[in-house]
Amino acid sequence: MNTHHRSLVFVCSIFFLAQCHTTSVTANESPPSPGEATVYFESSGNTISIQAELAITPEDRARGLMDRTKLAQNRGMVFIAPQESIQSFWMKNTFIPLDMIFVNSKGRIVGIVHNAEPLSLVPRRVEFPSSLVIEVNGGFCKRHGISAETKIAFKGLPANTLQP
Repeated sequence: MNTHHRSLVFVCSIFFLAQCHTTSVTANESPPSPGEATVYFESSGNTISIQAELAITPEDRARGLMDRTKLAQNRGMVFIAPQESIQSFWMKNTFIPLDMIFVNSKGRIVGIVHNAEPLSLVPRRVEFPSSLVIEVNGGFCKRHGISAETKIAFKGLPANTLQP
């Protein structure tokens, strides 16, 4: 399958997922658990997915992944901001290095913080507004070639989280 055909298939998949939100499940895939979403990254013709906890309430967003000593492979957390703006995170009481993927309200990656240092109070942010931030294990983005050009899709986000 050539690159153009793969891209077309992925774009159609994103459209299908966007239309179905939480109801779409493929033959070998279970739906996200309540309070979780599936995040799909398409990079260099490959698609990788993670299961991510949702941090929606102010308390969930403040707690994030603090006090955890490990994060399983292909797991993460999606922080859903109440409005699109410059998001800032620190690593207080977070014991594992994390990659932070900042996504705007149109569902595009606008920046990545790689390997945020554990237990640091240094603010981590990118220069563009975002409405979602996905935290995954440090090194995940480099290992999978994820960058601002990577296509991203979600299943299991609350309705109206992203704008079409």
